[in-house]
Amino acid sequence: MLFHVKHLESASFIELDNCPLCGSSNHIVYLSTQDYFLSGEYFKINECTVCGHLFTNPQPTGEHIGKYYKSDRYLSHKENPESLFERMYASVRWLNLRTKYKQVTAGLSGGKLLDYGCGRGDFLAIASGRKWECIGIEQDEDARKIAEKSHNLKVLPTNAPVDTFQSQFDLITMFHVLEHIPDLHSIMNNLNNWLKDNGRLAIALPNPRSYDALHYRQYWAAWDVPRHLHHFKTETIIRLAGQYGLQLKTVHAMYWDAFFVSMLSEEYKKSKLPLIKSVAIGFLSNFNAMRSKQFSSLLYLFSKSD
Repeated sequence: MLFHVKHLESASFIELDNCPLCGSSNHIVYLSTQDYFLSGEYFKINECTVCGHLFTNPQPTGEHIGKYYKSDRYLSHKENPESLFERMYASVRWLNLRTKYKQVTAGLSGGKLLDYGCGRGDFLAIASGRKWECIGIEQDEDARKIAEKSHNLKVLPTNAPVDTFQSQFDLITMFHVLEHIPDLHSIMNNLNNWLKDNGRLAIALPNPRSYDALHYRQYWAAWDVPRHLHHFKTETIIRLAGQYGLQLKTVHAMYWDAFFVSMLSEEYKKSKLPLIKSVAIGFLSNFNAMRSKQFSSLLYLFSKSD
């Protein structure tokens, strides 16, 4: 597939010469795709031939990335759902949040919790009523205001001083957040330092090896370029976490993601009967993953070595 760029301003983007995970300069084009969600611009996804990490290339600069989040369609930050699809998403989201809460807190009896990239604070709202002292970090100002107003939560911006976070948290969660962060090593170092000894880190990520990813290829909605800067395989997130003394303990399936991602992917393909097709692909993705374990999204639980 030929790579071409539509409306990219070179000063606003960085072409990466090195893999952001291992630093190797050896990488190839894995595929080319488009920002179907918002801008219509085209991007490559490169694959490191040394560690296998997939990353968006080029990537927007820090000053430029904000414009790619300015959309009323960004459902995770929306306060009042309007369309039928948005109402369905909101209902499934609450069910999914409760499932995630059970998964990430299994075997824990409460403590101090940080949700990094907490959005509107819905997950923290569930945890705060269950013996957890909760703090959120969120970049989007509107989402922070909703979290504080709706759930009475303490939510800090990403640039807030965090000197007091050293060895403070029993549990840190990142639900579909790490793929948005440019400097992987800086954030992983911080997360490790913020955890108590034997603390738990939960990271949810889209899976580029899932059935739906392979089926939709460049139309797969979870590429979500250029908002998603990284696209983790299981071995690459394990490699990254291991560099900071974090050991993988458990991996959980995120069943609902296959349906949501398939719905968006069908929309991007401009398919006829998108609801029927997305439900079919969602079921097929989960069915195949029963054997392969390659679910549309995976929730990784890591433990900090003491």
